[in-house]
Amino acid sequence: MSEHLPSRFVRTLLRLVEEHGHDPAAVLAAAELDFNPLQEGAPGYREQVSAMEYSRVYQQALRLLQDSTFGVVRSGFTGPGAFRMMCFCIVSCRDLGGAILRAAEFYRTFFDEQSQLYANFSEDTARVGYL
Repeated sequence: MSEHLPSRFVRTLLRLVEEHGHDPAAVLAAAELDFNPLQEGAPGYREQVSAMEYSRVYQQALRLLQDSTFGVVRSGFTGPGAFRMMCFCIVSCRDLGGAILRAAEFYRTFFDEQSQLYANFSEDTARVGYL
């Protein structure tokens, strides 16, 4: 498993932070990231960040937005502990398919029908998404 991620993942988080009226530069400073992934041509720009750097930016975005789905689920407020609890629910699953089905069940418990996670499996494909 790689210990690095493309900087575009951080860029996505920073755009969400900005869309919700927060300062991406403050997130970067709090996360101690030494470059701005929103400025691809700037000196010091890197194509990748370490998993730890991404984790720090993720934590800062979660702290500011107070929504562990980052607005993906349309049912309104989703507290920062929801994703963590879902992780506890799926950690004991036997395989990825079981984890996906359990995650879908977890989210059905808390969110309205219009924001439901679905999973369809066949012999050679799997489809996962939101309804």
